[in-house]
Amino acid sequence: MMNQEVTVLRGSYLAGNTRKDKDGWAIEYPVHKVILNYDFTVQDAPVTFTQYEKYCQDLDIQPPSDFCQQAGYHLGRGENPVVNISWWDAIAYCNWMSCKHHLPVSYRLKDEENPGRLIDASNRVTDDVNQVKGYRLLTEAEWEYTARGGHLMGRDLKYAGSNRLEPVAWFWKNSGNNYIYLPEKRWNGGIIAKNKVRTHPIKSKKPNQLQTYDMSGNVWEWCHDWFGEYPDTPVTNPLGPKTGPHKVVRGGSWFFGKHFCRVSSRFYAAPIYQDFQTGFRLARTLCP
Repeated sequence: MMNQEVTVLRGSYLAGNTRKDKDGWAIEYPVHKVILNYDFTVQDAPVTFTQYEKYCQDLDIQPPSDFCQQAGYHLGRGENPVVNISWWDAIAYCNWMSCKHHLPVSYRLKDEENPGRLIDASNRVTDDVNQVKGYRLLTEAEWEYTARGGHLMGRDLKYAGSNRLEPVAWFWKNSGNNYIYLPEKRWNGGIIAKNKVRTHPIKSKKPNQLQTYDMSGNVWEWCHDWFGEYPDTPVTNPLGPKTGPHKVVRGGSWFFGKHFCRVSSRFYAAPIYQDFQTGFRLARTLCP
């Protein structure tokens, strides 16, 4: 199953816990206006094992495992989202995809000067996403704008495409052999392992208004940004802090509960972290 590129038109939105969800976190405040003054494309689903294995074969490197040590079983490969991918792995894949499509690469890699920085078509470091021509990770602002429906957003929905999670997401209650009829506070690893909770093939739940899938649940998604506190004033084309110990991940996963799957939910991980519930999807600025 091939991922399709969805065009997201420029616009503005309120980022953060706009609904004042009681299951939200302090890091989702303050609610603030974000302006994106450019159009971009986003893949309609996360990168799959099938897609990532082509990259590994091309570079003659070992593909990641789908084994979940916490649960004690394999999650599934093929059209399931790739997992056990670090942020550095994800941006290397972005550069590979850019080369495959005859586009300038977007990132300085780990063994280069200014590692992890975005670069323009002339290989110069830039903080202006309008100058980045190739494939890259979504910025956190782009991710939330897309999850909310982008230029097509209407109601202030709790999840990506719905106020009900089950139709649009795989999470700990519905991603196993049987639905788990327990309150969220009863989450525990033993129940998960016994029920064979796992990832699922992309696009097997309903999409949001933009026809992007799996933005709530299935796997967390790496974003470009270093994690930081939200500003209390409007921002245009934000890229997050200049540096930090953690990168942003968004969307929740098959392994955890509903509160992580909300469009406003934020979390973070060290960029070297490889996790059984974290993957990524690609974006690209539509430069004039």
